[in-house]
Amino acid sequence: MAEELKQAIVGALTPALGKAGFELVDIKLARYGKSSRLQLFIDTQTDAGVTIDDCAQASRVADEILEAEQFFEGRYNLEVSSPGIDRPLVTERDFRRRIGRTISIDFIDSARSRLHGELEGIENGRVTLAGKKQSHIVSLSEIKEAREFF
Repeated sequence: MAEELKQAIVGALTPALGKAGFELVDIKLARYGKSSRLQLFIDTQTDAGVTIDDCAQASRVADEILEAEQFFEGRYNLEVSSPGIDRPLVTERDFRRRIGRTISIDFIDSARSRLHGELEGIENGRVTLAGKKQSHIVSLSEIKEAREFF
């Protein structure tokens, strides 16, 4: 149920935030008693960085849609912020921005070992990573979490 709610929220917010100049990077949803907390992580479409004013604007846009769609039965708290410098790489756009940098990939299949290497490229949902001994091609659907490695 929670995953379905998250997908519905993403589907409703993504177009409106896009029109306002933002990219919805990720959301987190938590329930605390009778209230819910929704965290939105946004980026600017220009890669200029996220300001406090951007967060306030995105919050107004999101709140209007959340109220109209009535995703939550009771009270909810909405938090909007930047995903930060160590943001997870989720979309093809995220990976394209990090080409040439070292990244770390954890897999959904816990039997697979974490990969570290230079991100060579991404095409058709497949990431190419140069490891120490060989290159690896990984489908985005296999990735649990990917981050730039500092």
